[in-house]
Amino acid sequence: MKMNIKKQTSNILTFYIKNTMHNTFISICKETILNKNNKIIPTQQVLKIFSCGLFGFKNRKKETPFASSILANKSALYALQNDIKYIHIIFKGMNFFKKLILNTIMKTKYNNRQLHILSITDITQYPHNGCRQKKIKKR
Repeated sequence: MKMNIKKQTSNILTFYIKNTMHNTFISICKETILNKNNKIIPTQQVLKIFSCGLFGFKNRKKETPFASSILANKSALYALQNDIKYIHIIFKGMNFFKKLILNTIMKTKYNNRQLHILSITDITQYPHNGCRQKKIKKR
């Protein structure tokens, strides 16, 4: 039985920005659409992962806004050097540098080209009421 598999790649990347208390990670993914026997299957392929430790920041210096801006700048340059024009940005995790990361990505230029942001989403999970408290012992 012969299977017809066609790959269709787009020129749009997705930036997954995960903020933790002590580090920031940016995963750059490329979306490919597989057409397998007339069934459309969207898949994502990770192209590159950046973190603050990758650029020489250690310990408490990974938590600084300077480290986050350098990280965003290098990831935007990676996308621009690979002839990417449009990106989606997905944030996960609580951090105070979301606006700084967005501004850095928008202002990064390479050969008079800039990235155009198509969408910005935040999938951070917030607790509504938290876990149930332990029963207080009566004395």
